[in-house]
Amino acid sequence: MIITRATYQGDERFDILQRACDRGNATIAIGIPTKNEKGIMISVIIFSPTKGRLVYSRQMLY
Repeated sequence: MIITRATYQGDERFDILQRACDRGNATIAIGIPTKNEKGIMISVIIFSPTKGRLVYSRQMLY
């Protein structure tokens, strides 16, 4: 059995980070494993003030 802590960009646990960015006019980037249609990816979620979250996932792993 494989247990993973991977998440997705819309995870409500990140709402507090988005609110902090909005209030402080700051940008935060966190590295975290995410799930998508391809499986589990090594990703960065970027939180920007008053914008939607962006996700960048590694395309090639060597």
